[in-house]
Amino acid sequence: MRHFSLLYDSWIPCVTKGGTTIHLGLVDVIRRADDLRWIQAEAPVVTAALHRLLIAFAHRALDGPKSEAQWRELWDAPSFPAAGDTFTRIETYATRWAQRFWLSGTDHPFMQCPAIPDEKLGSPAQLILGKATGGNATLFDHTISSASVEIPADQAARWLVTVQAFDTGGLKTPYTKDKTSRRGPCNQFGVAVLQGKDLKETLLLNLVDYAPGARLPGGTREDDRPIWEQSPPTPEPENPGRAPLGWTELLTWPARRIRLLVTERDGKPMVRKAAILPGTRHRGDLRADEKMGAFRSTPTKTSRNDDQRPDRWQPVQVEELRGIWPHAVEFLLSGTATRQRPATIDEAAERLTDDHERTFTLRVFGQQLDSNGGAVEAWFEETLPAPVSLLRVRGPARSLEVLLGAAVKLANNAGKELRDLETRYTRGLSADAPSPLLGIWYWPALPAPFRRLLHELGRLVPAEDTHSEELPPEVRPLFLKWGETVRSSALTAGERWVWNNPSGSGRQIMALADTENTFRSRMSSLLEKYEKEIEDYS
Repeated sequence: MRHFSLLYDSWIPCVTKGGTTIHLGLVDVIRRADDLRWIQAEAPVVTAALHRLLIAFAHRALDGPKSEAQWRELWDAPSFPAAGDTFTRIETYATRWAQRFWLSGTDHPFMQCPAIPDEKLGSPAQLILGKATGGNATLFDHTISSASVEIPADQAARWLVTVQAFDTGGLKTPYTKDKTSRRGPCNQFGVAVLQGKDLKETLLLNLVDYAPGARLPGGTREDDRPIWEQSPPTPEPENPGRAPLGWTELLTWPARRIRLLVTERDGKPMVRKAAILPGTRHRGDLRADEKMGAFRSTPTKTSRNDDQRPDRWQPVQVEELRGIWPHAVEFLLSGTATRQRPATIDEAAERLTDDHERTFTLRVFGQQLDSNGGAVEAWFEETLPAPVSLLRVRGPARSLEVLLGAAVKLANNAGKELRDLETRYTRGLSADAPSPLLGIWYWPALPAPFRRLLHELGRLVPAEDTHSEELPPEVRPLFLKWGETVRSSALTAGERWVWNNPSGSGRQIMALADTENTFRSRMSSLLEKYEKEIEDYS
């Protein structure tokens, strides 16, 4: 039977500069990175997991970058092979660990636990998040675990990596008695990937200084290494868990004990059975360990007095309907006492000294689980423009934080007024509970104009070496225009709701008119307050 190598067989879906989707192995992805636009897999969580795998592989294969100088050498080269002995290092590393990248057929299959006994094996459908397995409900698929399913090796490899990062929590098949498992670590935050003009730039933009001997990045020990460089795990889960050895182990965190049974069908390797057991629980400080997530701390009042104290730090997640743009401040602007952008973006901002005029794209990936954390409800992929000028802004950073905060607050307040509009109407008529339609009509109208706002701000904000804390006068009209956009979007959603409501009786007509008038009045007050805030701060 022909075995499947993640180093050289085709399994990572990449989009070329010509717009064609091709599948490549790990080595060829790096070899051809300058000719590839981006990675785009069948689901956002798969795309995110593949980026994390590539980043870990690149750190170890390049043995760095250990410094900004080494990173700059790679950045200035037209391709990875042309950067000195870069590709020699990558091929040497791939040769050294080649036996650890087989999907099957060795005593150390990739990201798996070969000691899991045969009786634990079940349908490979459980590999694919969103498919129905056992008694789990599903939004995306209606197969069941008892169905006879075989999965091509390339697809199984992608989901193998994804399950380790994004698997749902809840009860799993136990090795002995321990059935409980925490949700995969990437469920806790929006995974941020800064994207350049090609995959080579993208990989380099997301590589932090990596030198385990010098304990870089923060939280990394001298013995840090990814899962494929470690001994195969035992089937028994690590309980109560532990902190990661460092950055590359966290990128390849063994959240599950997995074993795949590979067979051959018409000359192609297929996964016929799979076992997914509880694995290693992450017990570290996520804010200190994770470099691709943003975090924020919300001040709260104590019960004894009016003093405000910072709450514990929370990771920023992608939100249903609203998406990621309301968190642009947390992802793009340099950190403060109450927020922290991804460390990958922090380091990229420090390195991009000669790229002030460029605008990259921030891709943020996420997964929403149900209230129990045991089933997938939605996947997300959101984008934001990331002007280097905003990433590097220094003097007026506080002004931008306040103004962007006011812009997001206005949108949130308008969304609340829309909810109140429907609540007041239904309460007055003792009607059914409010529906989610108002949010569906309102929130999707805002990301595009907010992205335009960020683009314009990137063009206007002063260079990072300025000592002035003032913003150019042209910034003020941008925020006033945003206010009108929010008001118009909210009013349009409100009017649509009014016209879609039944108004057969005089009582219904009066209730609709009253609630709509109240809503319009409150929106005018919100906009007036917002405009005054912009005027005063400008």
